[in-house]
Amino acid sequence: MGLGKTIQVISFLFYLYRKFVIYPFLIVVPNSTATNWVREFAKWAPEMIVVPYFGLASARKLAMDNEIMDAKGQIKCHVVIATYESAIETSKLHDVFWPVLIVDESQRLKNDESLLFRTLARMKVDHIILLTGTPMQNRLRELFNIMHFIRPLEFKGDEADNYQEMTRPQIEELHSRLKPYFLRRTKQEVLKKLPPKYELIVPISMTPLQKEVYKLCLSSEIIETLTEATGSKRQKGLTNIFTNLRKTLNHPYLLDGVELEQPTPADVQKSMIEACGKLKLFHQMLPKLLERGHRVLLFSTMTRNLDIVEDYLDYEMVKYVRIDGSTKENNRVKAIDEFNAPNSKVNVFLLSTRAGGVGINLATADTVIIWDSDFNPYADLQAISRAHRIGQANMVIIYRFMTRLSVEEKILQIGKKKMALEHVVVERMKADEEEQIEDLESILKYGTEALFDNDDSKDIRYDDAAIDNLLNREQYREAATELQIKEVEELEGRDKDEGALSFSYAKVWQADGTTEELEVTEKKDENESDFWEKFLIEQQAQKEKKKQEKREAELKLGRGGRKRTTVVSVCYVRYRYSVLKVLH
Repeated sequence: MGLGKTIQVISFLFYLYRKFVIYPFLIVVPNSTATNWVREFAKWAPEMIVVPYFGLASARKLAMDNEIMDAKGQIKCHVVIATYESAIETSKLHDVFWPVLIVDESQRLKNDESLLFRTLARMKVDHIILLTGTPMQNRLRELFNIMHFIRPLEFKGDEADNYQEMTRPQIEELHSRLKPYFLRRTKQEVLKKLPPKYELIVPISMTPLQKEVYKLCLSSEIIETLTEATGSKRQKGLTNIFTNLRKTLNHPYLLDGVELEQPTPADVQKSMIEACGKLKLFHQMLPKLLERGHRVLLFSTMTRNLDIVEDYLDYEMVKYVRIDGSTKENNRVKAIDEFNAPNSKVNVFLLSTRAGGVGINLATADTVIIWDSDFNPYADLQAISRAHRIGQANMVIIYRFMTRLSVEEKILQIGKKKMALEHVVVERMKADEEEQIEDLESILKYGTEALFDNDDSKDIRYDDAAIDNLLNREQYREAATELQIKEVEELEGRDKDEGALSFSYAKVWQADGTTEELEVTEKKDENESDFWEKFLIEQQAQKEKKKQEKREAELKLGRGGRKRTTVVSVCYVRYRYSVLKVLH
């Protein structure tokens, strides 16, 4: 990630073309990297005819009929750059023999049942190169699926079941099988002069509004989901509750009916800030960051959450650009160029984690804010690498927001386990066994007792001095540099000593300036389990009480009484500050 994989591949293909007159080549990439590939070919291999095959259907047809194929159906260019979607949609690319197939961000092939996997597997190719910064993500099965794509006779996806114990002999055997097919470059090997990065988990407490909404989200459907639903319906119910909890933590206004109408834009802004612990902290941090000349990338997994941050920035008159999954290609390029332009006045870039977290060079930024962690920690790792990459001249600080005693804290704990597994398989770290990932119910349990205790004494509050301390990056420089040096030393000595590489994970920042390890709960806490059972019993009792009250009300109406339909009035008002935007 950010190590020049694109330029390496272009150099390799150009060498095959010039030395051996080998072509054509097919490069399949995500939408976010497509234009960058075309630009890099123009820069590093201008002699090659490169045809972009993505965008609107009419544009793709013109490219196919006039630039890719001749009248006889023969290929007449050297390189075709297609997106995942365009590669799937056309059959003409399937009829061509491709000496080399390149798949960028190839972790997308982790599911051997996906349409992309099955489509590309049918291509007529001689040599395949898969590019990825995260070959290992959630489960070992995914890595075996990727290996099956390039070596179908030697690797099968279900072979991952043979390595469940992850004993030392199994790890050594797995490494011996994988090593011939991996060409790995790390920042410690390639970019020894790259400025260090330092990541902090910033703990945040819920606001009173968030606590109330969080409780309601937990209480409203939990009994029906756990006691009445089964199978996929139960899983869907838990997922809905989980999603609503995450929305509440990102900003409670993401749930319909929570935001109330305010008389003035100023009141809207104030209410919006006070409603969300993360936005309150961001409101404290941003002016100081901009005043000190820092440039910010803000990632969120939810595009509607970016809408709210947009509203906040509009009112504060802060210039920004934005990329998410709905952003058109020309607008993506325009936003990136505007942000990276010399002496740019745009110092904030809003990005959705999945759409803006791959294939983009934003090394002009030196601060990354992860508003909400992705359930896949490698999506966040990709996002961080938008700034910490070739071309970065400054130390990069990553602030990962985490709401304490909530599902977010549990997500980070699970993420830590997933990254440890990647170290076992790819980084040669010793380990005894693969950790099992908790199910949704255990995630929902986390922090419920503290929430329903209504004890606000442990709430985190940051004053102005604490924010200054948080943003003082010089205090982190020594620790970040030491970590960088240690990683290089361990890497250089790895061939001599097959011992474990040290596994590091972001530390939790404290208001006094100290840091502590993110504690991972290994076993179920008996007290928490007892509380969860009592909580469910109480919710069941409340449900029965409501049913009884409803029956009594119906009896009062009489046997032939009219049934009344409950009408719920939802007030959901979003202000986009249209007047202010015009004034700006």
